[in-house]
Amino acid sequence: MKSMKQKLAMILIVISLLQMNPVLGVADATEKKHTAETENVAEADRTEEPPATGSLEMHYDDCLDMTGKTFRIIDRGTPSSCRVGFGVEEGVRDVAVVSRRGNDLVASGIGTARVSIDDEIIDITVTAAPISLFLLIGQSNMEGFESDPGQSVVCPTGQVYATYGSYGTLNIYSAPLFAPSALAGKKREINTLGTEDKLSNFPVYSLTEAGAGKMGPDSGLAYEWNRITGEKVWIVNAAHSGAELDTYMKGRANYEEAVALFSACQKTMQREIAAGHFTLSHMGYFWCHGCNDSHYAAEKYANKFLAMHDNLKNDLSIDMDGDPETPENTLEFGNIILALAGYEKINGYRRGLYTQDIQWFYYFFRELEMRGHRVAQLWMGANPDLPDIHVVCNIADSWLWMPDRKSGVEAFFKKRYEGGRVDYQPQVPQEDSWYTPTRPEHVKNFVHYRQIGYNEIGIEAARNTCILLGYLNDTEEDTSVRFVDWSGFEEVSRILPSTVGKSETLVVPIVSPVYRSKSVSYSVSEGLSYQYYDLITEPGVTEGTLSVNENGGPSVLVTESATG
Repeated sequence: MKSMKQKLAMILIVISLLQMNPVLGVADATEKKHTAETENVAEADRTEEPPATGSLEMHYDDCLDMTGKTFRIIDRGTPSSCRVGFGVEEGVRDVAVVSRRGNDLVASGIGTARVSIDDEIIDITVTAAPISLFLLIGQSNMEGFESDPGQSVVCPTGQVYATYGSYGTLNIYSAPLFAPSALAGKKREINTLGTEDKLSNFPVYSLTEAGAGKMGPDSGLAYEWNRITGEKVWIVNAAHSGAELDTYMKGRANYEEAVALFSACQKTMQREIAAGHFTLSHMGYFWCHGCNDSHYAAEKYANKFLAMHDNLKNDLSIDMDGDPETPENTLEFGNIILALAGYEKINGYRRGLYTQDIQWFYYFFRELEMRGHRVAQLWMGANPDLPDIHVVCNIADSWLWMPDRKSGVEAFFKKRYEGGRVDYQPQVPQEDSWYTPTRPEHVKNFVHYRQIGYNEIGIEAARNTCILLGYLNDTEEDTSVRFVDWSGFEEVSRILPSTVGKSETLVVPIVSPVYRSKSVSYSVSEGLSYQYYDLITEPGVTEGTLSVNENGGPSVLVTESATG
């Protein structure tokens, strides 16, 4: 038996070794702790195996459903990527290139690994995933209101991430609580301040099979973006119900909250990129707003929007890849989902909402009126001097009862989906009739959309953005232009002259498809100007012409003898 003096000497030797080589102590303990925290990582079977007969490429956080397959991990690999939650500078690597989570094979690190699937040996290569980061701002129809999250689109696991700064609790101080500290693993459930109190209500996987969905266009936009591009996307929603445009001016609450929330998500994305998990593909924002500012003149609305646009680009500029030799990343675009007039907001009229009386029809098509925000949004989307602003969705304009008691709902869904039945999966199975909308009340109530309408608005905005960015071919054969008057639907070819801009002289071009608006140009005759779609004649001028430059395009004759 060793004497007490011998035992003491051995303890001193061990302490000395740990002091000389701390990797044997603290670092080893830290790595064991990280490994213990990892969820469902299968132990690698390192026995001799025959060569691989197949190969597979995956991106980080891709998930493959192995239900019904015989599946085991032969070599989980040695990742070159780092654990985001602990920082690259600490040198703590991801535990495995591939992991098992339930019935899923998950790409949990960057590198190579080997698995057996149905007795076939497969080498897997996992690379960094391209991802886009999008900000959603505006009013209630962007936030999501009066609909059913169970009817939102289910997005693929490991492809779509979501953050929502819920109204009433988001502010510039709480914003970091809503942002996850990582997009995958256990750290996705911990916010950037190290707690879970806000993410528990709306986790980063909310739009996927593992989540409960969300009201609004978020899921449709994310789903279609991922479907078309094959890339991952992170949706950050900082919209607020009832918000006025003034509240999105720099220094005002909604602006500062949106910047604080998106900045927190940018910093998480920056750390994910530094860890080697992702590469940034695109960064931009989508805007849906207008009802509360229907009283604005078009010029006032446009000027305020452009001020917000410039400030967002400046304040959300960030060095995403950490390379001082490359330019900083900023918002590439501000894409607009065209708002309706918000007639109820002006008149407070809601009587007879679901009855088949003439007043109901009347007040539905009044939503097309070319109030200042609609004019401004269409003008900015068509202005070639604003190359990073587009209108990418106006499909709701056809979802209204018109004076002839007809609407475009049934025709829209039949054109988009075979038989009129939507082909995506909602979070909760629905009654069969839900999949085949034919009437305006199926997709919209008076101010807000039903979730099936939100889904289509998100899908349309993503699809048209993908066309503008070159991910999707533009298959529409023709570009059409209609000139409409202040009503928003009555076509106009003759109009009286005016030296003062007013609704009687408003002539708005409606371009179809709307994302081609910048490709159409217009000309006016001498003595006539066309400012924010007001046709204004110089003093003494009594006639003129506004025309589309393309051959055969429509024109408007300005004359004293015009009858309408």
